[in-house]
Amino acid sequence: MPMPIKLKKPKASTDLEEKINNKVESIYQAAKSHNLPRLKKYENDVNIKSYNYKEINGHEIDGGTPLHFACADGDVDAIQLLLCHGANPYLLQYENGGLAPIHFAAQDNHLECIKTLYRHHPNTINISSYLKEQVLHIATKNGYSDMTKWLIDHGADINHQDHNGNTPLHNAVRNAHVHCVRLLLANGADPTMQNHLSESAINIANHANNTEICELLVNKNHHDDKNKNEENGNKPRCPSILRPHIKDLQNVALKDSIEGDIVQKNFAWMCEIINTPRLTDLLYTKTILNDDNVHKINQQSKSEQKAATLLNILMLCDVQTFYTLVETLKLVDSVHQKLAHILTKEVYEKRKQTQVKPAACIIS
Repeated sequence: MPMPIKLKKPKASTDLEEKINNKVESIYQAAKSHNLPRLKKYENDVNIKSYNYKEINGHEIDGGTPLHFACADGDVDAIQLLLCHGANPYLLQYENGGLAPIHFAAQDNHLECIKTLYRHHPNTINISSYLKEQVLHIATKNGYSDMTKWLIDHGADINHQDHNGNTPLHNAVRNAHVHCVRLLLANGADPTMQNHLSESAINIANHANNTEICELLVNKNHHDDKNKNEENGNKPRCPSILRPHIKDLQNVALKDSIEGDIVQKNFAWMCEIINTPRLTDLLYTKTILNDDNVHKINQQSKSEQKAATLLNILMLCDVQTFYTLVETLKLVDSVHQKLAHILTKEVYEKRKQTQVKPAACIIS
């Protein structure tokens, strides 16, 4: 794929800047009005860049070519003419994140403009801005489901990460665009990928208490894990999306005692079904090492120990984490399904009676 062309903004006098800006405007207007003789006259300057911003449809285009203007304006015919006269769709503007023409077309959902660019230059759908943002990032951030589907169908990089490490799925989840989330997951988006803040898509959905999207992400990852386990001849385990940071958590120091050993075993088990490091740390200090809880756990069978431990956890969890943990239990085996059913009923009643403060309030 041709690399985006990044040019440094040249120095120029005020008179020269005005002259160039006028030429850019003239070329754009010639294409817009289908003035072919005039467009032919400026053919050698069709990729010239402006010096200061011009606002088109609310977008400030600084250092843009006539093709940038046409894409921001959503003018398919002007785009077609400019491309036929040598306009380069891989040129990035000087400022504002270094966007390519196709990025401006995406911002206002000009799908027909994107299709026109694609017909002439198919690789433009995966061109990155200075900030490594691609068209699919813009489509999913804005909830343009038709554009999202078309881009996926035509080879857009579904797991590409921008300069913050965000994928299109991160954008769709963060902005609660459920249909875009469904499209991405159905076509191979990876819900376990983390951005530079170590956030996966499910972390973001959890924080927003978006139950519908959380369910989509958990079910998707469980399906992937199940297929992988079946291929390897393994029994199903908890979804990998809910098992990060286990190694660090298992290094937590415990008292050298029988009670400590019991807590350690339950804590290791607990770590496998919790996906937020700060939450596990909080629950560890607030519930697992509580003397009364340890004594209670020590008097019970192994299964009851697990149930009691999880019950303590669920009493402090925020609503979305509670939902995720219970759903995860259901994915393990029939015994855990029964346990999840009992816990759900018991915790619901206790939370209702005690009106426990959500853990999210304590963490943040």
